[in-house]
Amino acid sequence: MYVCHRSGHGQERDLGHLFLTKTQRENIAAKVAAKIPLQAILDEIRDSAVNCNLECIHLLTRKDLYNIEDSFNLKGSSVRHANNAISMKAWVNELKLSDSVSFYKPQECEEYPELKSNDFVLIIMTEGQKELLVNCGDDCICIDGTHGLNGYGFELHTVDTG
Repeated sequence: MYVCHRSGHGQERDLGHLFLTKTQRENIAAKVAAKIPLQAILDEIRDSAVNCNLECIHLLTRKDLYNIEDSFNLKGSSVRHANNAISMKAWVNELKLSDSVSFYKPQECEEYPELKSNDFVLIIMTEGQKELLVNCGDDCICIDGTHGLNGYGFELHTVDTG
C-alpha cells in the first residue's frame, strides 16, 4: 500500500490510499530494476491516463517509486531485484545494451533442446575478447572452472585464449 499525497495551495492533502496490485508493483519494480529513469517511469504512468479516466496510480510521485524501490530491495547497484532470477534477467538486459552478452539461456527455458530445462548459461565477452577468440582461438583455448561457490550449485567456467 502506498499513500498518494498532493499539495494544494500550500497545504498537503491526502487523496487516499493507493492500493497497487501485485502486478502493478512488480511492473514498476522491474522498470526500476532495469535502471529506467524514475522520471521516465512517472511520465509513462501519467501518459497512460486516457479520456480523463484518472486513477490514483496516475498520481504516483518520485517518493512512491522510492517506496517501491525499498520494498523490492532495489537500492543496491548489484541487486536489481529481491528475486534472484528477476535480478539476473535485469542485469543481462543491461549487458545486452552494450553487446557484451554472446549467449543467454535462463533456467526453465525450452528454446535450446540440446540443453536441459534447468541449465543456466550466460556467456559474456567484450569486443576485444571476441576478437582474440576469433584470431587466436583455433590454436589454444584454456578453460578454468570453479565449483561450489554459491548456494545454487552453479559452476563458473572462464575461457581464455592461450
